[in-house]
Amino acid sequence: MPVHISLIFVLPLKRDGKRHMPQHVTIEEDIYHNMCQKILVHDKETNNPRTNSSFYPYKRTLPSEFSKLNLERLDLAYNSLTGLIPFKIFNISTLIEISLSSNHLSGHLPSSMGLWTPSLEGLFLRDNRLSGSIPSSISNATKLTMIEISINSFIGFIPNTLGNLRDLRGLSIGGNNLTGEASTPELRFFDSLSNCKNLYYLSISLNQLNGILPASIGNLSTSIRDFYAFGSKIKGEIPMGIGNLSGLLALNFNSNELSGFIPPTLRRLKNLEQLYLGDNDLKGSIPNDLC
Repeated sequence: MPVHISLIFVLPLKRDGKRHMPQHVTIEEDIYHNMCQKILVHDKETNNPRTNSSFYPYKRTLPSEFSKLNLERLDLAYNSLTGLIPFKIFNISTLIEISLSSNHLSGHLPSSMGLWTPSLEGLFLRDNRLSGSIPSSISNATKLTMIEISINSFIGFIPNTLGNLRDLRGLSIGGNNLTGEASTPELRFFDSLSNCKNLYYLSISLNQLNGILPASIGNLSTSIRDFYAFGSKIKGEIPMGIGNLSGLLALNFNSNELSGFIPPTLRRLKNLEQLYLGDNDLKGSIPNDLC
């Protein structure tokens, strides 16, 4: 019997040592017995509040048995989960959202990630202990609109394939150890992101990019509202094309290695509310139009 689940809750202990039993659970009996000591699965028709996980005296891992279910949403954020994310989780073709943020999960993402999740729209893995590279195959999950994988230990390049995610609206990859490509001084991933015309949130802060902003930064979506790139060892000048991003509300290039003059095209950013250019080696003044 297939299962369509929107939320997964952790099964707590009562103070008498007995467990709460699930209600309205639709799940094959053998799979349920394999997982019942760790989790409680609620059907998508239920609307119970998230359970407080403070009763758990033992370490919890993510059961690989989830891969046997036709899950739509896997939400186990803020649950102190440890260990690896089973690769089979990324083979569940029915998944719309994976939310595992703010746990203690480690390991790396599978090199085939995205190949078997054609319906995936949201990937939330923020604030874990994940490492390795961001698989370029992630772009095969073409319905992705939100990628939130900040505050981990990812290394390597930002994939140039991200531009294939034409519906991408938010990309948050700050707080990792990502670098620029050794073959070119320019941060070429911006060329690819210019294809994401619905992008409105971009955070690449607190990485080790060691690269130059390319002219193609001016081709980013005019819908982009928040652009955070502080503390990432970005060098060179701010391209004049920055003035093309007419939808910007917040621009933060603090604490980099930027030089040259502050581009006068900033005056075009009529909606700008926050501008941070401190701790660089920039010259000139902020256009009066912004004051």
